[in-house]
Amino acid sequence: RIMYKVLGGRLPFGFLSELQVRLAQSECVHQDKELHFAPESSVVERVSGSVLSVAYTCGGGIVREWTILSQVHTGEAAVGEASNSLRIMGWAEVSSQQGATDWRLFRGVIRAIEGMAQRAPGLSLQKMALYVDANGKLAKPLEITRRNEARQVFSFGFEDGSKTDVCNNVVLPSISETTLSK
Repeated sequence: RIMYKVLGGRLPFGFLSELQVRLAQSECVHQDKELHFAPESSVVERVSGSVLSVAYTCGGGIVREWTILSQVHTGEAAVGEASNSLRIMGWAEVSSQQGATDWRLFRGVIRAIEGMAQRAPGLSLQKMALYVDANGKLAKPLEITRRNEARQVFSFGFEDGSKTDVCNNVVLPSISETTLSK
C-alpha cells in the first residue's frame, strides 16, 4: 500500500479524473466489463477512485493483478493527511498451481501518478508506505525517499509506541518477480 500526500496545497482540479482516463487507456490495464467497479452513491460522496485489473502469464502460471486507486473526500476518514492524498493498494491472485507477479499494473499506476505530478506546476507529492499488521493494526505512514526506498527492511511505528520491522517487498512492489502459489 502506498499513499501520495500532497505537500503545501491541494491536488489540481481534475487531477484524479485525468489520471483515471490515462490509466484506462494505458497498455498495462485491461478492464473486463464484469470487473468494472461502480460504487453506490453513498460511497461516491466520500471516495473517488478506480479498481483496475490485468491478467497475464508470469513465472510459469497465470496471475491476475488488482490495483485500487482512491482519494477520500469528506467525513472522518478525510481528516488530516488522508483528505488530500492518493492511495494505491495492490494484490495478485494466481489461477494456476503456481505463478509469479512482476507488479506491472501497480508499477504502471505509480509511474502515471509520478509522471502527472512532474507536469503539474507547483505540485509536490510525498510518497509514503502504509503497513497493516496481521491483527489489522495500522502503522504510522513511513515516508519513502529515493535514499531509503532500496532498504531491505523498513521499521514501522504504531500509535502505542511499539515498532515492527517489515521486509521492503511487503509494502512496496518488489524489484524482481514475486512467486505465488495456491
